[in-house]
Amino acid sequence: MKIVDNIPLLVDFSLFKLQNKIIDLKIGSTDKLRKNYIPANHLGPGLSLELNAYQSNQNIRKISLYRTLDPANSLSIRTMDLVKTVDIQLEGQLNNNILTITDEFLDLEEIPYADPLFYRVTVSRAVEYAKDIEDQSILVAEYAPSDPSKLIISSIVEATNPDAPKLLYGFDTPNEGRVENIILHWKKTVHNGKYHIYKMNAQGNWVKIHELASNDKEFDLLLADIPEQEGSLLFTDENSEAVYHHFKVDAENSAGMFNLKSNVISILTNNAIVDEQGIGSMIVENTNIIR
Repeated sequence: MKIVDNIPLLVDFSLFKLQNKIIDLKIGSTDKLRKNYIPANHLGPGLSLELNAYQSNQNIRKISLYRTLDPANSLSIRTMDLVKTVDIQLEGQLNNNILTITDEFLDLEEIPYADPLFYRVTVSRAVEYAKDIEDQSILVAEYAPSDPSKLIISSIVEATNPDAPKLLYGFDTPNEGRVENIILHWKKTVHNGKYHIYKMNAQGNWVKIHELASNDKEFDLLLADIPEQEGSLLFTDENSEAVYHHFKVDAENSAGMFNLKSNVISILTNNAIVDEQGIGSMIVENTNIIR
């Protein structure tokens, strides 16, 4: 019995009781990696990493994937997050020429579209040795990890249209047919994207009044904070006829794709706080048809 290579590993020297058992602790390289995007029929977005399979006598049994979004933490796997560990035998990859491990971002609150992603991979060899337990020699299996692979940098690109935000609004108590401090509120629908705010003019055409790029979870936009917009709205004209004001917010994701349908809201003076009311959805194909 002999131990090949001087790699630190907690090994019980009772392994010498095994007859002619050679434990090779030299782990193969994980440099030959390549990234691949998950097919469109997959349940959700993800990124897979592939590496060439090892010879069977290497006894490689596990692949571990580490990830971070912070480049400062990418220098060592100690400061990276362990995404998952795959048992290639249980996963049915033992006889494959290519080994695959997939990051489905299940540990994150949202998919990090357009963010740089930093990965490293390790593989682990199954090591068996004998250990004395209650005067009996028991065969124990453990896993010896390799050195981390070289750093892989990638990102996820969106391939679907985003959802349009659902607008809410609020304002102060109306005074002589005019309201002050109009505020528009909506929740985040895109990551690393933009929001385009529109107001319908008297001719029924949409006019862009503002653009906002932020990853905040919720937004509160005062009309008074928008250049060339008044902080108040008039709801009756000189003939005492009702005047309606329509707004919408279109979302643009990190790939430059827009929502296909807009959620349009009408500000009414008889309700200063409105929950998801409006004039319904609008088809966005060079038309102002409201349904």
